[in-house]
Amino acid sequence: MSLSPVGHDDAALPVTKRSAAPKNLIGAIWLVLLTALSGISAYYHAFTGFGSWDDEGGGMVTVKQYLGGMKLIAFTFRPK
Repeated sequence: MSLSPVGHDDAALPVTKRSAAPKNLIGAIWLVLLTALSGISAYYHAFTGFGSWDDEGGGMVTVKQYLGGMKLIAFTFRPK
């Protein structure tokens, strides 16, 4: 005599899927790795060199000069 409910056989039960944890773990590891590598690259490119389009730097120098007591227009920083 079987302990399963009437009319149900172990062979008739659907096979459960394997856990997706290893696949998700590999995806998470790749995400962390690529994020770290792109962050290092972005940091290097952001803080090395000086672009001729650096408007923020010119604005910062202008504010510093203005707060130092200089006239606003007469001593505006202009890149070469």
